[in-house]
Amino acid sequence: MDNERFDDYALYQEAEYLANVVQQDYKDTDVWNAAYEVSATHEWAIMYYKALRVVAENDTVEAEESVRAITGDRGFDSIAEHACAIVRELLFCAVLETLDKRGVEI
Repeated sequence: MDNERFDDYALYQEAEYLANVVQQDYKDTDVWNAAYEVSATHEWAIMYYKALRVVAENDTVEAEESVRAITGDRGFDSIAEHACAIVRELLFCAVLETLDKRGVEI
């Protein structure tokens, strides 16, 4: 675990993997909702330690702004919960971008 990096390349790899999951396992469902579901249940987004590492090791400004826009003034119970929300949004946007590059209609 100590050697695991959560850099842009790792994000790209995870987005590719999750886009494959969406295309293979969610063929008959709404792509947007499927992308959100796979992002929201990804280990980076549900494990506090990993979420905190992803936030610490990446530029998450856009994801943070998106979370702020979605949640408004609602606070989080912990910094770890906030980090999970940021990582979920980071993954979600990366998966949508990957699917868009593949020509998938969203």
